[in-house]
Amino acid sequence: MSHQSGEWLTWFYFGYSEAFGMTIAIVQILGAYLLLFRKSLLFGLLILFALMLNITLINIFYHMNAGALIQSLITTIGIAFLLILDYERIKKLLFNSVPSWLTYTTSSNRTKNALRLFAIISSILFTIYLKFLMG
Repeated sequence: MSHQSGEWLTWFYFGYSEAFGMTIAIVQILGAYLLLFRKSLLFGLLILFALMLNITLINIFYHMNAGALIQSLITTIGIAFLLILDYERIKKLLFNSVPSWLTYTTSSNRTKNALRLFAIISSILFTIYLKFLMG
């Protein structure tokens, strides 16, 4: 397998699962459908941008043919342009409307330090777990 091209390996790997290909197609169709209506335009753009950026990066890093790369680049740039037109709405969505359950307010430094320590220790333990899991 190490002698195969990136393009061949990519098509082989992604072509193995018909369900995966169908899922990608359905997400693309759903995203395109959401673009048809003003109220769902931003949601459709965000879905399609994430998907097309992923496809574009696959095309770049796995050396897919130039036609596929150019098509995915143009589509991703077009979606990014439409997202830039809605920059103010995206900024409000991401930075002004944080749900109350996501906000964390406490005056206790002890609690803050305990949470920080928990995050550090749990990430170290998870890394050790993965090291032993992988061999």
